[in-house]
Amino acid sequence: MELIGTSALVTGGAQGIGLGIARRLLAHGAAVVLFDRNEDAARAQAAELGSHALGVGGSVTSVEDIERVLDAAAAAFGVPQILVNNAGVGFMTPVLDTPDEDWDLVFDVCAKGTFLCTRAFGRRLRDQDLPGAIVNLSSINAFAASDGIGHYAAAKAAVSQFTKVAAAELAPLGIRVNAVAPGLTRTPMAEGGFLSGRMLEEFLAHTPLGRPGEPDDVAKVVVFLCSDYAEWITGVTLPVDGGTHIRGLHNYWAVAQEEVAT
Repeated sequence: MELIGTSALVTGGAQGIGLGIARRLLAHGAAVVLFDRNEDAARAQAAELGSHALGVGGSVTSVEDIERVLDAAAAAFGVPQILVNNAGVGFMTPVLDTPDEDWDLVFDVCAKGTFLCTRAFGRRLRDQDLPGAIVNLSSINAFAASDGIGHYAAAKAAVSQFTKVAAAELAPLGIRVNAVAPGLTRTPMAEGGFLSGRMLEEFLAHTPLGRPGEPDDVAKVVVFLCSDYAEWITGVTLPVDGGTHIRGLHNYWAVAQEEVAT
């Protein structure tokens, strides 16, 4: 699964799953651009990763920022032929208590950001007559529902459906589009409560393989989907969740309220 001579753009690449993906892509020979709203963190992580990494600040919701990072990537390493749409945001709010701005934020980052980056990336490959691979970050929450995450579940379901349509439309250009759907993974976002106490106990009870995921668990699958080993795969959303999708999810909101009460 060597990716030598290829460059990749990873959104939300300064921490968590995105950083894990960047490390794996580098280990398999690709140059990597970390695109993150935290510019200082993106640059610091890129400096730590070495000369084949570049950190660029910006937002996946800004067309101007996306064009700027693609220009920077092309100047540093050539036109990127791998895009990983990893940037995301999520939190718990019951449907009836969800403010408009929270719904809009989650959809703007998770769903619209995936669309905007895919469109810009795909246009550049089309204009250069280059093949490529896109991997989107969906979630187990796209198909296993839980109370308290209506906005996040809906946005991630949108990512999975968008993946299918984009795969069909971009296939004639030689661009494959797939998605991965992580379950509970050890990231800064999950550290906010999912990786401790009753919440963790419930997750593990619903996970046949019996542990939380690590960013590298997801990263290995992303590298596979970007490589020639997956050249006959497009339009899928692949669960990377230790089997949690088999048993379904517990009620996030009820467990969170129980822990607050105690």
